[in-house]
Amino acid sequence: MFFFPQSAVNEFQVVRSGAGADIGRTAAGFVNVVTKSGTNETRGDAFYHNRNRKLTSADAFDQNLNDPQIVITGFGTLGGDTGRPRVFKNTRTQVTNNLTRVSGRTELKVGIDFNLTDAQQQRESNTLGRFDYTSLANYLAGNVSRYRQTVAGFDPDDLIYRGTQKELGIYVQDTVRLPQVTLNAGLRWDGQWNPQPTQPNPVLAAISTIPNDHSMWQPRLGMAWDVRGNARTVVRASAGLYNARTPANFFQRVFTDNGLTTVAVDSRTDPRILGWVAGGKALEMLPAVTAIPAQRVFGFAPEFQNSTTLQSAVLLDQQLTERTMVSIGYVNAQSDHLQRRLDKNLGAPTPNAAGLPIYPATRPNTAFAQIEVNESLAQSDYNALVLTATERRGRLFAQVNYTFAVNKDDDSNERNFSRETTLDVFNPGAEYTYSKQDVRHAFNISSVVNLGYGITFG
Repeated sequence: MFFFPQSAVNEFQVVRSGAGADIGRTAAGFVNVVTKSGTNETRGDAFYHNRNRKLTSADAFDQNLNDPQIVITGFGTLGGDTGRPRVFKNTRTQVTNNLTRVSGRTELKVGIDFNLTDAQQQRESNTLGRFDYTSLANYLAGNVSRYRQTVAGFDPDDLIYRGTQKELGIYVQDTVRLPQVTLNAGLRWDGQWNPQPTQPNPVLAAISTIPNDHSMWQPRLGMAWDVRGNARTVVRASAGLYNARTPANFFQRVFTDNGLTTVAVDSRTDPRILGWVAGGKALEMLPAVTAIPAQRVFGFAPEFQNSTTLQSAVLLDQQLTERTMVSIGYVNAQSDHLQRRLDKNLGAPTPNAAGLPIYPATRPNTAFAQIEVNESLAQSDYNALVLTATERRGRLFAQVNYTFAVNKDDDSNERNFSRETTLDVFNPGAEYTYSKQDVRHAFNISSVVNLGYGITFG
């Protein structure tokens, strides 16, 4: 993430050996940016990006079609999508200040970064209703076999998540440049203050609070060694901790799915619902006399915290000719406190003949169906060998990359909204194996040609 406007960028370079405390908290890729020279004068820029929908063609099938879904056994599905409508909006306000002091071979940096993110998300499932028919003949005759819908318990606006997340980051970093060695050491602290449900369910008080995280201390070290002093053979090494933020996608269901703000109704629980929706229209509000089935609810474990990644890397760059360079590197990323969601309303399972867990038919808390709790106990381990060859010839720049990697974890979900994949919730560590994101071999070639007159092609 850049903390300055794009007009200030003069050139940039991809960083392959870790990053200092000033970069931020992500453990992904990094980019060095060289800004244009300037003064202490106050200047400003304004940008307007026009992405008018009128300039694009309409979707052939409107994904946010505001009609109920019709499922006909043996025929197909008509109408809307039970996962729609979806709306994702956020407004982010950032205030940042960085100070650099250069003295001889030492460069000291300190900085502060504050982010205020207002998010709005509409992703509640089945709000438009779902009609089930056992056959095409029953559909044509209007004989509904089952109807399901999620309706607001109090106010239709409760179907939409609205919340504000606050983040504060402070760092200090020192870089020392010796004749053939550059050393840097830094420390970063981040705090995250999360929004809280506006209508929490008092019965679920233990899991209704979204924990803040004020303990994200992230030390980082780096080194670059010019082996012969001629910049042709360079060894780079780095290690550091990186904390990742928890996205609002996890927050929504604690706001909207607590058994009060929204309610899932089913004609199998209350057959009278079939008469209320006989005209093919979804329920606008929950009828006061409706019999309600046990609800699926969501929450956060009180000890939940943001994930932490220990990333280390070592890289050897070798200049073969004036135009050709090759490099070989090793990268390791060990992540702890990764998010995982488990159904806590299950009795201890009994393994069947195949070793699969079979849970009791009756839930411990019969007032609810699934009680889905976000925890931060998952982990992963990524190891990679990276080979790169770079060629510069005239106006041509070409690069070839190959990565051999092994990625293991005990939960591969990426901001999972609904599905829970853990087989044995009493032993989630047994899920540890090759990750869903495990890509053993990756090979790519890229090139850029300078056509002149400020035009490049690649």
